[in-house]
Amino acid sequence: GLEYSEVRDEADGRWFRYFKAIPTQHICLQCHGQSYQIPDNVKAMLAAEYPNDQATGYSVGSIRGAVSIRHKLE
Repeated sequence: GLEYSEVRDEADGRWFRYFKAIPTQHICLQCHGQSYQIPDNVKAMLAAEYPNDQATGYSVGSIRGAVSIRHKLE
């Protein structure tokens, strides 16, 4: 699954934790896809603004990141 939650007892209390994967959508490929999918003007902007970025080469459905929430329960 792309989603998970739990309640955990830890040394500093009881915590609710939630995770949800962020799968790559078609529109994401304009910046994060294979090199041939990224328009030249976008490549130039990415190179200027994010010179060390390596977040390309993804395809639809690839996991691109995740939302993670940790909340202390009382």
